[in-house]
Amino acid sequence: MVEDIGTEEVSGGPPCSNESYTRLFVVAQNGTLAGSSIYSIKHPRNSVPVAYRIGERHCDEVLSVGDGYRSWFYGDSVVGDGSIRLFSPVHPLFLVLPYLLKNKSRFMELDEILCDKDNSAISILVKNNQLLSNINKVADSKKIYEATVYRFNEERFLKWITGRFERLRTSLLVGKTLHKAIIENIEMNMKRKANDDYDESINEKLLVKKPKESIVLRKLQHARNSTRYIDKPYFFTRYTG
Repeated sequence: MVEDIGTEEVSGGPPCSNESYTRLFVVAQNGTLAGSSIYSIKHPRNSVPVAYRIGERHCDEVLSVGDGYRSWFYGDSVVGDGSIRLFSPVHPLFLVLPYLLKNKSRFMELDEILCDKDNSAISILVKNNQLLSNINKVADSKKIYEATVYRFNEERFLKWITGRFERLRTSLLVGKTLHKAIIENIEMNMKRKANDDYDESINEKLLVKKPKESIVLRKLQHARNSTRYIDKPYFFTRYTG
């Protein structure tokens, strides 16, 4: 016999979650959440929209960290999304570079450069203090009446990106924070390079010696050709004319 229980809540079961307790948990420095918002902006590597926390003093990529099967107990309810959002600092110049490159042939105002009908949120960076104080590191600028215009400068960009790479490398070497797999890979590559250099050195030495050996062989061949009739009976026969 099948009993119709309708839509009544089964006694003894877990209570329904209160939707008012739905939360997203984030990890950020104290006092940095005010004055910033989450925007969807194209990632400079692949143009895929990514969540960024943008403000006048902040530019962070929002990273979601979780195991997939995790929940939070909050109040008298359970929050099903157990992942944590981390705010990872990103230099705003990286977000702006694709737009500078797109308009590198002429000087333009910053709000004109950061104009994207498919991603209007990028324009919020015109108020970012970090961008405004660093854009001259990758672009030329000049004043035209009351406006400041910018144009991408490849030489400045290469100098800036090289400096950041050197700082990162120094930090990793001093802090010794490289992953073990990376260190082992570096050591393996260094050993492989040492072996390749040794093989190249041996080959170069052989190439240098080869011409000398060839000269000696040619002389021996010439001498052998000159004396090949000495052992013949008629070689020492007196010529009687």
